[in-house]
Amino acid sequence: MEKLSKNAKIGIGVAATVVAIGGYWYLSSKRASEPVTHVGDDKQAEQEPEGYQDPGYEDAVCLYREEAIKRKKLVDNVHYNNKLVLLKGKEYHGKSTVVFTLKNKDYQDGEVFIDFQCKIIKTLAINGKAVEVKDHFLNQRINFNSGVLQEGENTIELTFLNNYRKTGTGLHKFVDPADDGEYLYTQFEPFDAHRAIPCFDQPDIKATMTLALIAPEEHVSLSNSHEDADFTNTEKPEESSQFIEENGFRQAIQGIGNYRITKFSKTPKISAYLFAIISGPYDVVEKQGNAPGKDEPLRMRFLCRKSLVEYISQAYDHMHEAVVTGIEWYTEFFGTPFPWSKYDQIFCPEFRFGAMENVGAVTFSEAYIPTGKLGTLHLTRLTNTTLHELCHQWFGNLATMTWWDDLWLNEAFATYMAYHCTSENEILAKKTPGFWVALNMRKQAALNSDSLSTTHPIVKDAVTTDSADDMVNAITYGKGSSFIKQLIHMIGREAMSKGCTKYFKNHAYSNTNIDDFLDALSYGCATADVELEVNLRKYCIDFLTHQGVNKVDTKIEDIEGGIKITFTKSNMKYSQYINAQKMDYYLFDEEYNCELHSIVLTDDSEPQTVEIKGRTSKNTFILPNAGDHAYILSSVSDRFIDHFKEEGIQKVPSNLDRTVIWRTLIAMVKNKKLKSTEFFDIVAKNIFKESDLILLSTLLTTVKPFISLYIPKNMYGDLVKKMFEGAKNLYESLPESQKELKNLVKNHIFSYLHDKDHIKAAASWYSEGTIELEDEDKKAIILAAIRSQYLEESQTKDLLEKYLQDNQTDRGERFKITADAAVPTKENKERVWNIIINPRENELSSWEYRAYISGFYSRFQKDLLKDYPSKYLEALPKLVQIGEKDLMTIFTSGAFPPSYLIDQDFLDKVNKIVTDFEKKDKVKYDSFIKLARGIIESKQGQARIEEFARIKDSEEEEKEEPEEEPEIPEEELDESEITEINIEGVINNVRCSREEAVQALRVNRNDVTKAVSHLNKK
Repeated sequence: MEKLSKNAKIGIGVAATVVAIGGYWYLSSKRASEPVTHVGDDKQAEQEPEGYQDPGYEDAVCLYREEAIKRKKLVDNVHYNNKLVLLKGKEYHGKSTVVFTLKNKDYQDGEVFIDFQCKIIKTLAINGKAVEVKDHFLNQRINFNSGVLQEGENTIELTFLNNYRKTGTGLHKFVDPADDGEYLYTQFEPFDAHRAIPCFDQPDIKATMTLALIAPEEHVSLSNSHEDADFTNTEKPEESSQFIEENGFRQAIQGIGNYRITKFSKTPKISAYLFAIISGPYDVVEKQGNAPGKDEPLRMRFLCRKSLVEYISQAYDHMHEAVVTGIEWYTEFFGTPFPWSKYDQIFCPEFRFGAMENVGAVTFSEAYIPTGKLGTLHLTRLTNTTLHELCHQWFGNLATMTWWDDLWLNEAFATYMAYHCTSENEILAKKTPGFWVALNMRKQAALNSDSLSTTHPIVKDAVTTDSADDMVNAITYGKGSSFIKQLIHMIGREAMSKGCTKYFKNHAYSNTNIDDFLDALSYGCATADVELEVNLRKYCIDFLTHQGVNKVDTKIEDIEGGIKITFTKSNMKYSQYINAQKMDYYLFDEEYNCELHSIVLTDDSEPQTVEIKGRTSKNTFILPNAGDHAYILSSVSDRFIDHFKEEGIQKVPSNLDRTVIWRTLIAMVKNKKLKSTEFFDIVAKNIFKESDLILLSTLLTTVKPFISLYIPKNMYGDLVKKMFEGAKNLYESLPESQKELKNLVKNHIFSYLHDKDHIKAAASWYSEGTIELEDEDKKAIILAAIRSQYLEESQTKDLLEKYLQDNQTDRGERFKITADAAVPTKENKERVWNIIINPRENELSSWEYRAYISGFYSRFQKDLLKDYPSKYLEALPKLVQIGEKDLMTIFTSGAFPPSYLIDQDFLDKVNKIVTDFEKKDKVKYDSFIKLARGIIESKQGQARIEEFARIKDSEEEEKEEPEEEPEIPEEELDESEITEINIEGVINNVRCSREEAVQALRVNRNDVTKAVSHLNKK
């Protein structure tokens, strides 16, 4: 499965008009409190279906690892036979048969059950005997108490009525506002298959499945395997009628009109989370490609909804090329042919992730569909995700982790191997030259996460399936892929390839754990005759099972005839172990010429030294981690910064090594080794000299939040103005021959809309068509106009109506919701907040919910929003217990007030709420606890970095213009009024005791800058 970055997500909503209200105007829409209706809803509402409804249907239920272990010992040889009637409207009907072997009849109550989140089970039979549903169905489980099942084969049959979902999990439904087409698809990882069909929803109970779907005749239906039959009731009326009668679906299809029956062949044994059910009026393009080891070409289909067909053809061509190339490369590297009979790729609306590797039916977010010419940036993302999901057909699908602790065996490999595959194919590498830079972005996200108390090892202790869901994060993907890159750097390509070959030979169609992989890796190293400076198994276990990141400091000293470099290793905060790593490093001279060197860092804190002849410390500059092979934090010297900051960065030939320099500087800011203001000065001098599109995009994307989070607040307006003008000037100076670079710069101009004159200028560009604007550009201009109120009301209204008229799609609909939430009136903010804190009552989908939240806060509206931090505190406990994890996550992080509205007191109150839930049930609320704690620590870190820059700037000003000793106020503050974050701020900037810091803050009225200055002078 591939994560989806925030800036890649797209929108939903309703075509709108603009209406006056409360002295201002807002966007009219269906009130959120009104139920959403769909075609066929009325007919369904008239009927009260028979059966039993689970009283725990809407509860948050997870599977515990210990439950899964016990169930696996008892259940084997599973087959599912599912028949579904996919109605228009809110519901679908189903008939399922689950056949499995019970290995021991002497099991205990609660040890054998089928997972199923279902609205109503109508009938249930166990081994041919009808039973009372209510005696077995509770809390999303069909329970079989001791004595109910027989040793050997058991057959469970049930009929049911269930709801489509709006969260992107289970069987999700989307109605296209462009043509009212109803699109269905499933998303089952990690614990969501049972939200659509009854199953043993754990990865190590692999099963076969046969499937039949009854859908409206205009639908295309597909699944993991080939279609055995596909016909409509008008094409084969007798066969259709017989199928309907045999399965008791006569009443279910009432009102469906003409329908299509699609039957699928039996799948190989796969995990429940890899099953796929897709149906809708999709547009289909069929291609073929050679797959080494197969007698016939592999069928490859591409599907997307009809309203987006005009944009998609160029993406299909490139994806087809990447898949054909990837299958050939993976087959060679893994020593194993492509294992499945077909390869469909489906673009799905409102998709929760970037993509999902369902066996033979990979689903993608529509964020990957280009809306214009397919440029380098988009091509790089699309190529990587395509190859990532293709790699999963081996790592994850063919050999699957036993439990979610080892999710890294799926995601770390798929993430890294996609880039490695690209690097070894000349055509793909030429089309996407910034692919290694893109991988570094993942590592940076991991380094950020690994610096928080909420971090975890790559091999995480996943007690429940909720823990597994939380592992779709930067550690699993970013640190996991960094480990694979470091491992290959240590042992070499050949050893890794031979190890993978052994791994798949031993574990195809089965389940594995970390020991299985390490056994295969040891075999690979032995057969490739690799001589290692480390103990391979210990090296891997240490890296995979310990959290945190190591820091490597370097020091250059002159010795007779040369220099001595000392490498000092240490643990960063929350790090548990010093890992052995092979690290390359560059030595530059004053003319920016460089030499590449390498060292194997040992797994201890003992300094390591290297002597190099013919150099002096004066003319040598060291850049640790050249090539980005090691997973470390490092720094560069003040001399390095002074020498490189004007124009030296651009003289480093490799885009990846330039990335390493930038990431090193960013890390130094976060670790208070470099002022954020000085870093921004370096950015301003260099950013628009960068020629690599991926790196430039990364820097531009980094700088805006950097200004918002780490720069002293009083500098915000001037810096965003400076960035706007710099980007605008570069855009205007670039020739049309550099169209893609020009568009990239233009797109980022609108990230810096804050100044009144700039907002007015941008609005005129839009209204007059002076500059060719993309969708995101237009939305940024409109939101800035709404939030700031710098334009005439009629002008803003015209811009919004123009946009909505041109975008009568789900993108336009979602933006309507966001613009609605942005309107700066007290009444509107209260109305929107009431919607935000009541998502279930307002029947919001996850995408509608995000849209409301994304429009709510604005720096322009600080006074209007000053009461909402306290309202967030009031609402948070309720949303934590809402029973829908996706909604809890969106509210906790998305609605968390921005830094300009909060202080340490607010963070303390959030922490108190977190602690209360921790005491209540640490396992149950683990996802919330770690999410909230991570946010709190990030906010505290941002405040410390900003304070560090402010203090250092203040000290420099004092050096230039000395001031008199500040007068001590007559009345000191009470110690209880001194905040912890200010105490820490003083201690971090002055070598003093806690008592000295507190006293300095007391006499300086809790002002950190004055307290630091006071202590320095003392």
